[in-house]
Amino acid sequence: MVNRRTVIKGIIGAVALGTFALGYSEVFEKIVRPSTRLYCPDKLDGVRYVYSSCLGCNIRCGIRVRIVLHQSS
Repeated sequence: MVNRRTVIKGIIGAVALGTFALGYSEVFEKIVRPSTRLYCPDKLDGVRYVYSSCLGCNIRCGIRVRIVLHQSS
């Protein structure tokens, strides 16, 4: 049997859920339809990337090094 207290708790829960959904509508929109951009690599002359690893400890963390070739005149 449903009493008045259960109905009031249900109404309060529905209002709280609606308020939560209304407050986070922008976040939900970004999750459902994320904005996407096409990223292109940089077109820099004389620049290359070398992948190496740090030997400072036993973890061997990966390192990406940017090498810029400088041409003196």
